[in-house]
Amino acid sequence: MRILKIIHGYPPHYNAGSEVYSQMLCHGLAKNNEVHVLTREENPFAEDFTWNITQDNHHPSITLHKINIPLEKYRYRYQHPYLDKRVESFIDRIKPQIVHIGHLNHLSTSLVDIIAKKNIPMVYTLHDYWLMCPRGQFIQRNPDVDSPYGHFVTDKKIKSAQHTVIPVISQEIKMKIVLILRIGLIG
Repeated sequence: MRILKIIHGYPPHYNAGSEVYSQMLCHGLAKNNEVHVLTREENPFAEDFTWNITQDNHHPSITLHKINIPLEKYRYRYQHPYLDKRVESFIDRIKPQIVHIGHLNHLSTSLVDIIAKKNIPMVYTLHDYWLMCPRGQFIQRNPDVDSPYGHFVTDKKIKSAQHTVIPVISQEIKMKIVLILRIGLIG
């Protein structure tokens, strides 16, 4: 099976939880599948949105497709129309049979719509609350301010905040993501 993993960072340059999780998952999947990883890198000296194709240092059969997205220019954007077009062409070229999204932070939330329109099965692992909260953690800088999110997250607060989930993705796509999360991984 040809699998596309999308994650906002990948080791060795990014080594936080979702990045390391993604690398370990890709290593396991690469034992019996063709695995491509779409990720980003930050090179302020290279042209924006240029691509760099390499292999995973520990598993050379995994192809890394790194897009240069310098954070100082694009840190607080949820969508990148130019990136969307480039990624759509890339998806058409490699023709993945399934896409696993780990995090779209610093990439583009529109990628979910692009993948859905191509009828490619998709799994979206929610590592944090970034789709509902720009800080990703529902933690306020000023916990005394009245907010539906509160200082600490509870089930009640999450339910009260559901109307803000994935504001830039269509309702139809949200329902598909929820359905996939409820039924688990395909097959």
